[in-house]
Amino acid sequence: MKRTTLGLAAIAFGFSAAASADNTDSICAAQEAAAPELIDARDDGVPLDEVIGEIQANASHDASANVLSESTEALYENNSLGTEEAASMIRERCENALG
Repeated sequence: MKRTTLGLAAIAFGFSAAASADNTDSICAAQEAAAPELIDARDDGVPLDEVIGEIQANASHDASANVLSESTEALYENNSLGTEEAASMIRERCENALG
């Protein structure tokens, strides 16, 4: 089982805390962009709690961290999701929660 070091901080988690339509779009785009790395973590056997911990540690906005954490849990529960489906699911969940 290969372990990876997640670079979620590099996936644009430096959002401002202001809630605006532009900010929501930026947050959701960043979360969507994290899909390939999250799929790799899942497929490489990185424990869910480790991934969630890194998401929580690197997000500067609690609401966005919670949304991505919930999406990551769903991604781990459904091993059949590929990158494209995961990205779409993550984006939809983010927009529904923050939009």
